[in-house]
Amino acid sequence: MTDEEFRQRKQALDRQLEAGIALLRNSHRTQVQALEQLWMVSRNAPAAPAEPVVPPKQPPAPDPPARSPRRAAGELVDEVLRLLDRLPETFDKNDVCRALGYTPDRASLFKALRTLEEGDRIEVRELGGGRRPTVYRRKPGSQDHP
Repeated sequence: MTDEEFRQRKQALDRQLEAGIALLRNSHRTQVQALEQLWMVSRNAPAAPAEPVVPPKQPPAPDPPARSPRRAAGELVDEVLRLLDRLPETFDKNDVCRALGYTPDRASLFKALRTLEEGDRIEVRELGGGRRPTVYRRKPGSQDHP
């Protein structure tokens, strides 16, 4: 490399440095102006968050089981009796609804479970209270009954 090439390359690097510094100064000046405008507006306007708070995205809640149409007297008892052997040994009304595939009327379901209890097919294992449902237990041999 000759002395002249060295001097030309060094001058080119100096020009690039000056151009870079000029761009940086212009960028800084623009950012300061934007900050000053924001500050002026915020002094005259009520306080507001800089960015809206977006809650984290959550998966949609599962659809509740569909309600059943009106049934004939005793039909729900027969349905619960047919699925009794598919339920766990101890179960609650939520297990029954899942097995049925729908949520029957609360009073009708209670009556059906009471009928099965009186018919010696199930027994109350633990009384519910508040949001805690009653827990039932299948009686041994309950599937053998007609």
